[in-house]
Amino acid sequence: MDPGRITVRGTGIVLARPDRLRLAFTVTSVSRSIAEALADVTGRTGALVAVLDELAVPAPARSTTGLTVARELAWEDGRQLDRGYRASHVLHLRLAEAAGVGELVRRAVEASAAWVVGPAWAVGPDNPAHAEACRLAAEDARRRAEAFAATLGARLGPLVSAAEPATRPAGGDVPFTPMRAVAAGTAQADIDVQPGEMEVTATLDASFALDL
Repeated sequence: MDPGRITVRGTGIVLARPDRLRLAFTVTSVSRSIAEALADVTGRTGALVAVLDELAVPAPARSTTGLTVARELAWEDGRQLDRGYRASHVLHLRLAEAAGVGELVRRAVEASAAWVVGPAWAVGPDNPAHAEACRLAAEDARRRAEAFAATLGARLGPLVSAAEPATRPAGGDVPFTPMRAVAAGTAQADIDVQPGEMEVTATLDASFALDL
């Protein structure tokens, strides 16, 4: 008679310090003409890029993710008003560490009047925390299977199959939610940016034979 089988899901969780982060800078302007709005955004974006150059932010770490020009309409006292045109340029940065981010944000805001969103933290795929989480998940799967088997009066047999569930990779980029949005003239000192720790999670579905 074929032995029975038990399938369990093991979980491993490791706390790790994020080793990469993202920031988004938005330079926007409203003017009566498209040309004026674009000229303002272009000049202020140039000032932002100059700050990044001075702080040695590598060019491959910068990505333009938004460039828009649209009519700016507003409602006032039940009437729709034409404010002209809004031009916007969004620049994302991918950085390897938090050191110097406070100064970068302050200087960028002072130079370009940009709005800042971030940081979004991540634990990179080559971080050893991922392998450790996998190891813990495998150990947890075996412990669960042994506990179930003992309670059922069976003996745990050899591993039959194992697979990682199709889930969002743990420790990847977190949702890009605002940490702080600041406009020109509001930055008085460098912001103290603290990465803290993130949970890196791994899961494993494992099936074992049962000697009934």
